[in-house]
Amino acid sequence: PRDTQCLLLLAVCHFSSGEFSRSEEVFKRLLALDPTHYGWPRREVMLFNAQRAHAPLFSFNPDQLIPAAVRAASSKFDPADPTTSKTVYSTAGSEFTPSERFNASVKALLRETLSYSGWIQLNTTGFLPNQRSHASFGLAVLAMAQRLQDHVRAVRSGKKGLLVPDSLSSHPHYQGVQREDGTDKHYFGWRDYFDGYVRWRQLSEPMDSVWWADRF
Repeated sequence: PRDTQCLLLLAVCHFSSGEFSRSEEVFKRLLALDPTHYGWPRREVMLFNAQRAHAPLFSFNPDQLIPAAVRAASSKFDPADPTTSKTVYSTAGSEFTPSERFNASVKALLRETLSYSGWIQLNTTGFLPNQRSHASFGLAVLAMAQRLQDHVRAVRSGKKGLLVPDSLSSHPHYQGVQREDGTDKHYFGWRDYFDGYVRWRQLSEPMDSVWWADRF
């Protein structure tokens, strides 16, 4: 109960399962034992997701909203800095109930995308299948295909393409982007396409740091 590494892994497991209040309880125990523990940015990311648990996945973008200090610390496993480690999010959040996690529509989506998941499995001795990452990748393929399809439809209808609100992009002014004059929107481009995968990859393994490098 006083092993900080075990506590970190337990907190992350609860986070992965959508059990945010339990995750917060364990993170508090961890940081009470070691206030400078490098797990502090994982807690910030967990609280960020807890506040948006029932928001559509593509209605916000963590690379824009999570402070750079938190993202950088999670990537470098930095110990807590008193100037940056104070929580920036409320502990209030929505739990995912078992019925939400395993309802019929979720199971149907996972079945439909199962065939895509093997695309990322290396056929090499020692690389064991990660079912969570496989499921996440399958859903990412579907999301990316749907957005690309919407863009193509817009182009075929005579428009410049699919308009994307800047707030949903990891970087609204990336190289090659075409903007809609006088608005806070831009046309769907290569980065918006790959944002579809990045968002699912960020959720698939909370112990991994998945951020766009140019947003630090």
